[in-house]
Amino acid sequence: MNETFDPRKQQQLPAYSAISEALNPKAFAGVGSKTGDELFHHAGLATSMFEQIQDEVVQLFDQLCGGTFGHISPMGEIIGATSSFNVKMDLVTQAAKSFLADEKQQDAVLRWLKLARKASVVRNKIAHGRPISVHFAFDGHDRHGVFWAPSLFDTRKAGWPQRRSAEWEFCWNGDQIREYSSAFQSVYAMLMTVREQLAGLGEESIPAVLDPERM
Repeated sequence: MNETFDPRKQQQLPAYSAISEALNPKAFAGVGSKTGDELFHHAGLATSMFEQIQDEVVQLFDQLCGGTFGHISPMGEIIGATSSFNVKMDLVTQAAKSFLADEKQQDAVLRWLKLARKASVVRNKIAHGRPISVHFAFDGHDRHGVFWAPSLFDTRKAGWPQRRSAEWEFCWNGDQIREYSSAFQSVYAMLMTVREQLAGLGEESIPAVLDPERM
């Protein structure tokens, strides 16, 4: 029998602050890839990993609304079928506020959902990016190689090498995309853990994931 993949068996459960930090904008690194193929590979893995977050959000919504753990109800199937991740997030957020009587648990769940929204912002940038070849000196640093960048540049601004440093927050090399993919995996693992802890069905009790002061 094939065992279901569980990312939590690969590593210790990460802290909330560590995941949030991993999802922050990354600096424009100096060394890119040799070709765009590597970046397409990492971008594909990242977007695929994010799909697991979407699935977990639907299951958490279903459980908060009184569904049976491990089974998707008709209500869960309805929100699972919607194409908008933001709609899913609005619904599961409202479910947490409506059905979690314990204020600490509610606060903890809302914080984990906040990380899912943060991951969604990064996922969208990755999904709508493309490889570009870069070789120039800027801010005293030499940047060269192939990077993952926005599909379109704003032609109303000066040439893109002269744009402000803050506008380079979305121009990543392969290692940086892989780091985001790892952060997506962590968000997925923690949402799964939260759902199990709420249901009282986890392999072990991990009260810290539902305690805002210990997350």
